Amino acid sequence: MRFISSHRKALALFAALFTLLSILGGTWAWKDHSQHKTNIATGDGSTALQDVVLIEDYEQPDEWNTDETLTKKVWVKNSGEGKVFIRMQLKEFMDVAQVDYTYTSEYLLVHSDGSFAAADTAANLKVWLTANYPRLIINDAQIKQYKAYNDTAARYYYATDENTRYNGLYGKKMILSYAAAGAKTSLVPGVTRAAYNPDRAAHAAGECLYTPHRWNSAAADPFHQYVEWALGTQVVKLSNWDGTAAAKWILDDSSTEGWAYWGQELNPGEATAKLLESITLIQSPAGAFYYAVHVDMDAADSTDVTAAFTGAPAKVLTAYGITPAQP
Repeated sequence: MRFISSHRKALALFAALFTLLSILGGTWAWKDHSQHKTNIATGDGSTALQDVVLIEDYEQPDEWNTDETLTKKVWVKNSGEGKVFIRMQLKEFMDVAQVDYTYTSEYLLVHSDGSFAAADTAANLKVWLTANYPRLIINDAQIKQYKAYNDTAARYYYATDENTRYNGLYGKKMILSYAAAGAKTSLVPGVTRAAYNPDRAAHAAGECLYTPHRWNSAAADPFHQYVEWALGTQVVKLSNWDGTAAAKWILDDSSTEGWAYWGQELNPGEATAKLLESITLIQSPAGAFYYAVHVDMDAADSTDVTAAFTGAPAKVLTAYGITPAQP
């Protein structure tokens, strides 16, 4: 999914199911680029068909404002006939381009709700000012017509207050225009934006090279200053887990690979709890930006899980009833 920032303003047996959340800053637009894929995971050939589906649910606003929370739910369902083990890896990407803004030279009168005092004609604005600001003396030279960045034409008249500063803290300059200045810079050096393939039957391999979300160190993750995730209720870090098989996500905070393991076998017809519930833009980047969440899922039965879940912690495999390979 793809949209604009308010500042000016996504598994296998291997790498099969995947979803993409993309947020694009720069113009007011939104497009759903989410993909869902179902892959077949097979056992030793003598058991039932395995069919695992990665599922997501998210809202689609026209714009994403700072401090606004978007529903972004991610979970897995076993639609097959045999038991499987599941793990997911969430990866992030963001690039930002500097934006140059042009402002009015004067401070304009602003309502207490933050909007500019404006009217379609100078005469109507004067009438409104007289009724709402009777102590404010505004002459004709202080009423000017401007074309704001989101106007298709110069339709409104605004009041300036350079002499009396009547509006005190409410005075504000208005943005007249903006323009991107230069190429976008990735938050993680060396990681570039993948060319997205709109064909819902495929995805760009470059998205798999995005940066795994770290469960062990938020300070080392450059995305956390802008985007905050709300995880599901059935989630525990590996370091805090007692090692007992359970219906919850186990976050591997022992490495930087960012895998989350479902804590027990997933029976036919069952679904996991939500790994991710929502995302919040806690700070707008200083410019037009593109943000993406890419999800990879691995699914395997007990005969393949050791080979499929490369790097899985011994604690997880033990809970699965599988003897970890000896070093």
